[in-house]
Amino acid sequence: MGLANHLLGVAFAGYIAHVCHTFYTMAKIPLLEEGPEGALYAVKSSIPESILLDMDVYVSNRPGVRGRESIPWTAMARVATFENVTYDWRGNDGKDGSEEVKLSGDWIPDRFRSKNESLFAHVVLRKAGVKGHRKASNLLDHRVMDLSSFMIPQEERDGRHYLLDALVNRTYAEEVENSPAPVPRLSVPKKMEVGLIVETRPMDVRKLYQKGLGGFVDQKTRKLYLPIFMNTHATPRDEFEPVPAAGSPDALPEMTISFHKVGMSYWMLSESLLQGFEHMEDVMKVNEYDLDSFKMLLSGSSGPWRLLVVYGVSFLHILFEYLSLRSDFKFFKERTSFEGLSRGSIAMNMVMSLISCLYVLEQDESRIVLYFLVIRIVFSGWKLMKMSKSKDASLAELEEMQGITNDEVRCMKYLGLLLLPVVVAFCTYRLVNYKFRSWYSFLILSLAACSEVFGFVVMTPQVFLNYRLKSVEHLPWRALSYQACNTFIDDVFTLVIRMPEIHKFSVFRDDIVFIICCYQRWIYSGRRHQEEEEAKAAAPPPATDPARKKAE
Repeated sequence: MGLANHLLGVAFAGYIAHVCHTFYTMAKIPLLEEGPEGALYAVKSSIPESILLDMDVYVSNRPGVRGRESIPWTAMARVATFENVTYDWRGNDGKDGSEEVKLSGDWIPDRFRSKNESLFAHVVLRKAGVKGHRKASNLLDHRVMDLSSFMIPQEERDGRHYLLDALVNRTYAEEVENSPAPVPRLSVPKKMEVGLIVETRPMDVRKLYQKGLGGFVDQKTRKLYLPIFMNTHATPRDEFEPVPAAGSPDALPEMTISFHKVGMSYWMLSESLLQGFEHMEDVMKVNEYDLDSFKMLLSGSSGPWRLLVVYGVSFLHILFEYLSLRSDFKFFKERTSFEGLSRGSIAMNMVMSLISCLYVLEQDESRIVLYFLVIRIVFSGWKLMKMSKSKDASLAELEEMQGITNDEVRCMKYLGLLLLPVVVAFCTYRLVNYKFRSWYSFLILSLAACSEVFGFVVMTPQVFLNYRLKSVEHLPWRALSYQACNTFIDDVFTLVIRMPEIHKFSVFRDDIVFIICCYQRWIYSGRRHQEEEEAKAAAPPPATDPARKKAE
């Protein structure tokens, strides 16, 4: 077992080293090295450093291609302009030059919505402070990207409807039953990012070709034409908002366009990762929800640091999850008596994990969370089997633990009755105000919400047992410490990535329970030390050996 753990640790460390090296290779800028041959292979950015620029953002129903000569001016409508931006890392005001424009009202003309066609975002980069913004000599670059997607709104998917209304209103029930299948509608993201890829240092053309960037190099002018930065992945696809048809009284969805300056390292890394994500979705059939959650990390406002932190924290999460399971397994495998451990807490945690699995499957959301939940369910079942086969040391201990078990059940009962009105009110509110696929869907979602509310009830018996025994020595503290590290890592995840809403509540619940157990360990260890000192002081002095005393 020890050799296997060492080999597994070496393999994990090797995997992390390989991933770090891969990230470094993808993000390494092909800079020109000093030397006598450097001038032969040097290329620089086509945009002079610190030059003032204007960037215009247009919407259109024509795709077009990259280039200054292929801009469909007559089929575009300008929606935003970022003026006097500089091609360096500082703006005119000494800041990083980031700006934001919020689009509202009729920012998408009716002529682009009359045929329910795709929308495209055109970004034009031009010199600042010159007349004739459409003149080719004043234009520096033009890039186009898909802005819209045809999506079924969240509330219309899978025949979702108000269950209570369908139960009491026959007309509404017939409308739901006879309603046609939902049709994908033209939808746009809530946020879009544009900007400049800033790199003013000379680069080696040979290394650019090795990285697959030779298409951006003009060999005649020895210039590097980096593209305009565009990102529509800041909004996941399931959160795109539908665009009403032309002439509809419904208001257009609002959209925010952010301007950022990004480095070449971040751009190369994000492009490589996006290609990998597309491969995972098309070939490996990875869940769309999980991939969109990671694509959201490729935000120009945070640069590569947010992405690297999340990836690093993910590796730590896997490591601590493995260490927690291994320590917990070792603890239960070596023990023959489980006095002081709550069977009720383990069983109820197993049931709650099962409900969470059904919730994730019903929502068709993160598969990553589902895998960890399944592992926990299997492991909890093994622990319950192990505890059911154990035998207590004596009848007195059995009677004492039986009394504690009765108090444990009573404690759970009173707490459950106390929280029952809250749960009923919450479920009633969801039934009245939310749409569901079926009554089964409502039951699963309600059970998932209730399981997190009753999470405190489930974890209370262990806290109560610790209080009755005035000790926490019976707990697997090493495994609990690893689980606590994972919980704090989950806290970070709730702030930076998407995860099922119900799962977020369990994260903060576990934080509170672990803090209570740590407090119990602190007060009970101090009390135990004091009792040992008092017992030592009250103990009679050791009897003196008469033969030894006579010899003296």
